[in-house]
Amino acid sequence: FYSRWSYRCYCRNTLAPKSGKETRALLANSAKDVARRADETVKEIQSKADDVVADMQKKGDEIREKLQNLLDKKTEEPAAQN
Repeated sequence: FYSRWSYRCYCRNTLAPKSGKETRALLANSAKDVARRADETVKEIQSKADDVVADMQKKGDEIREKLQNLLDKKTEEPAAQN
């Protein structure tokens, strides 16, 4: 843990810029970091959405196949009874 004095010195020397140029640089770096993290988050969400869509398509195909099999059985039954 920092003492109050050392914490203030730490903040003043590392976090608080001393000129307008340093302030602009700090803001630019922060903006770049936020943009990078936002881009990563968007890519993660897009990947998860693609996975969900693929799963839903697979399940839809399975359901369609099962329904088609049931329909085929129903049409075969009356023919077999005659």
